[in-house]
Amino acid sequence: MPKRKCLTLEERVDVIKKLDKGLSVPKVADELNCGKTQMSNIKADRTQILSQWESGARSTAKCVKRRKTTYDELNEELFEWFSTARSKNLPMNGPLLQVVRNRLRLSLARSFSLSLSL
Repeated sequence: MPKRKCLTLEERVDVIKKLDKGLSVPKVADELNCGKTQMSNIKADRTQILSQWESGARSTAKCVKRRKTTYDELNEELFEWFSTARSKNLPMNGPLLQVVRNRLRLSLARSFSLSLSL
């Protein structure tokens, strides 16, 4: 069984084109020396991959698996604050991030349960 091979965006678009032409998932997987599950995942994520391609994302970019979270909006707001604070050379620590996260949670007016993990 081949190891999971990280394909570039261009290679993933080529996989989609081959699958659209009627080639089977195992055949495409053998051509690229990748796993069948990986090819099936590319097939399932077809719309997302093609939208990245059409939006002009770097074609040589390797795939980065971003885990889905329950509170994406809160995470994005916290990361934006974190990036701004780091650019101003403000000191960072866990308790400070928790306070900011709690304030953001209240501003988003949703019920979140806070944990110690960041």
